[in-house]
Amino acid sequence: MEEIEVKLVRLCPNCGPVTDYDADFKCKACKQYTKEEVISGEVGIGPPGPGMEREERFERGRMCRVHGKEIDMNARVCQYCGTNIPDSRASENTITALAAIGGIFGLHGLGHITLGRIVIGFLALFAGLALIGGLIACAVMYYYYLEPTYIALMAILAIAYVFLFVWQVMDANASVRKYNQAYQSHAIR
Repeated sequence: MEEIEVKLVRLCPNCGPVTDYDADFKCKACKQYTKEEVISGEVGIGPPGPGMEREERFERGRMCRVHGKEIDMNARVCQYCGTNIPDSRASENTITALAAIGGIFGLHGLGHITLGRIVIGFLALFAGLALIGGLIACAVMYYYYLEPTYIALMAILAIAYVFLFVWQVMDANASVRKYNQAYQSHAIR
């Protein structure tokens, strides 16, 4: 004997099925309006055995390990802790190598861009290119005017370039670790 359970759930356009919503039916995680949907599905097969209420069969889903609650498989944001959920793990070595090798050639921020941190990545890229442009301009000016001021400016720009390089490699490494922790804490069960 098969049992079919029909239930009403509230669906958030960002988070999927939600249980936490306010009086206006807005999702408490992302503040989007939820809508009510009827969901029916196969819940159990056969009569309940001794000491068993029902044997429930679930599809693969995600679990918020921080709060110990199930979240929708297709959710982009955890409805309980508000964390953006990545689709997969990212390779720490690849992201760090992109940041380091790109930074050597003046393309700072490649690790950030690959990881999805577009704004930070492009800001680092433009800052690196501006520092290279400044170094070239100071070198040309020194070549023509032979003033020691341009040597001092080149030294300051070179130090700033090295600091930017080191920061963006370290930040890309920290970002990929956070990214992988978010994936792991909302892993598929």
